[in-house]
Order: sequence, then structure tokens, then C-alpha cells
Amino acid sequence: MFSLLHYGFSYEELKLATKGFNSTRIIGHGAFGTVYKGILSDTGGIVAVKRCSHNGQGKAEFLSELSIIGTLRHRNLVRLQGWCHEKGEILLVYDLMPNGSLDKALFESRKVLPWSHRRKILLGVASALAYLHQECENQVIHRDIKSSNIMLDEGFNARLGDFGLARQVTRCNDGFFSYELEDWNSTSDCCSWDRVICDSRPNSRAVIALYLDSLQSPEPVVVSSSVLAPLFGIKSLMMLILSSNHIQSQIAGEGIANLGNLVHLDLMQSNFTGSIPPQVFHLRHLQYLDLSGNLLTGVLKPEVGYLQKLRILKLGDNFIGGNISMEIGNLTKIQELSLRNNHFSGGIPLSVLNLKGLKVLDLRENLFSQHIPTMIGRLSNLST
Repeated sequence: MFSLLHYGFSYEELKLATKGFNSTRIIGHGAFGTVYKGILSDTGGIVAVKRCSHNGQGKAEFLSELSIIGTLRHRNLVRLQGWCHEKGEILLVYDLMPNGSLDKALFESRKVLPWSHRRKILLGVASALAYLHQECENQVIHRDIKSSNIMLDEGFNARLGDFGLARQVTRCNDGFFSYELEDWNSTSDCCSWDRVICDSRPNSRAVIALYLDSLQSPEPVVVSSSVLAPLFGIKSLMMLILSSNHIQSQIAGEGIANLGNLVHLDLMQSNFTGSIPPQVFHLRHLQYLDLSGNLLTGVLKPEVGYLQKLRILKLGDNFIGGNISMEIGNLTKIQELSLRNNHFSGGIPLSVLNLKGLKVLDLRENLFSQHIPTMIGRLSNLST
């Protein structure tokens, strides 16, 4: 199978590419091998050559990695170019990522990794995990998610690598996955605190994200409160993604209040009930808030005006009612505002005219008793 999918390199070819596996070409170490920078003599292509350590466990992990990564295709996974198995050596050849690993970008680089890059990286890893857990014919559990295994390409897109500890989980005839060991499940990838997507450290505002995905099964997986509770003690948390889960509880206001550094909060489509807790409106650094597709009731309180750094607010597809607060006009940095498919009534406050940067305004399917003010046409950035 691999001979059809990937190129077979010769040992001499890779030895030449790495200058005889010279120590000056080492770019990384793992539990089961060393990674070298290689320059292919025939094409000049730059690659990463992973050399298996000479022990039984190392070879077993390399063969496991080859058997799994050889079947995967996703934009957020490091691409395997080929392999070599000669002279007692096992070598894997990958695309070389020019911006190295995420841990080095966070903790060793003199330049601070911009928030826009961090957000893109986190969403890329989330996309890779969704592919491994939900879209593969046989579910793949990585089992070693950490920032040193997240590589960055030239555009700072995340590429998840190092599948030496990964395991495939076979789908049974009934559509469910058969787990042989307790830790062979997607929760071990997504919820373990030693495998969070991005590391944090003292005196650092590094991004931490938790991505909880539901297993691919006929019924949604219920996420218990015991899983969510530890989150609220992580005061450095800047990005929290709990979308598309079956949580069935109110949003924990007291826990949210501890997350004062939060910039991105995505709780969409997770069956949250009750009203929006006032503590959400005291997250002064918040730029992205998505509570759409839940079972939220109550009203949109005037405290929403406290979120003056907010750029995106999505509250659509809930049961929120009452008048839209005048304080919505305090969100002067907002670019997207969606309140569609709720029970909002009355009229649209003229304070909306303060939102000069607004590009998307979606107020459809509500219970407004007044016409939309024609003056909204003054918002020149609105898309039509």
C-alpha cells in the first residue's frame, strides 16, 4: 500500500541529504527518534528526516506511525513524503515546516506570536482533530497532543505531526467505535490537561484552548459538568471553544467570571439553557462571542455595552426576547452582529448608528413591531 501512496527513498539518498546524519542538521528530538534537516540532491527540496532510535519500542512506534499517517490526507497534518527501510534503519521523510514547532514560537522566539496567528493555529489543530476523530473511516486517536508536536508552515498554519503513539479505532457494524483501552478515545486528545493545544507558563499570556468534539455516533455525547469545572481555574485562558456539544445546562456565570483574559468564547450549538449570565458582559477583553444555536431565554441586558472590544457577536437561533438595549451602540468596534431567529420585539434602537464599522447585521425572524429605520443605510460598510 505504501509503495503506491508514497515515494520510497534509499538510505544513501537520505544519508547524503543529512550530511551523514550530522549533528549540525538535527532540528528535533522525540521519545523514539531524532529529526534532521535534509536537502535532497536531485531536486534541492528541503525535508525533515525522522530517524528511528535503535530499540524495539522505537521501531514499533515508527511502524505504527507509518501505517497510520500513510492513510491520512488533511491540510492541518504534516505531509509524509516517503520512507526508507534499509540496513536496519527506519527513516520517515516529511515536509519541513519553515516556522518550526509551536512551543518554540511561543517560548523561544524573541518575537511575540500575534493573536491572529494563535487563533489560526488553534482552529487549525481543532480542524485536524475533527478530521482524525470524525471523518476518517477508522477513528485515529493521536494520544500525544502538545505544542512541540504542532508544526507551523510558512503561513503559520498548524500542521499536527508525530503519530508515533497514535492508534486507530475500528468502527463496529453498529456505527460505534470499539475502544480496546480506556485512554483510546477522542476525549484523551481533547481534554487531557497535559495535552492541551497550546502550552501556558507563568507570567505568560499564551493561548490555551479546549476543543471538545462529539464522537461520531447516532446520539450526541453529553459533556459532564466535571469536565468543564477545571476550566474556570485557568485564569490565563484566552480562547475557549465548546461548540457542538450536548451540555444541557446553564452557562456557569461564576466560573466565567474567573476568565478575565478571555478573548474568544465559542459556545454555539451546545444546548445551553437559561439566560446569558451577567458575568459574560464583564469579560472586557472579549473580541469574539458566539452563543448561537442554543436554548437561551431572557433578555439582552444593558451590560452588553461593556464589551467595547467586541468585533463579532452571534446570538442567533435562541429564544431571547424583549427590546434590543440602547447600550448596543457602545460596541463601536463590532463588525458582525447577528440576532436572527429570536423573540426580540419593539424597535431597533437608533444607537445602532454608532456602529460605523458594522459589516454584517442580521435581525431576521424576530418579533419587531416597528419598521427598520431607514437611517441604517448610513452605515456605509454594511454588506447588501
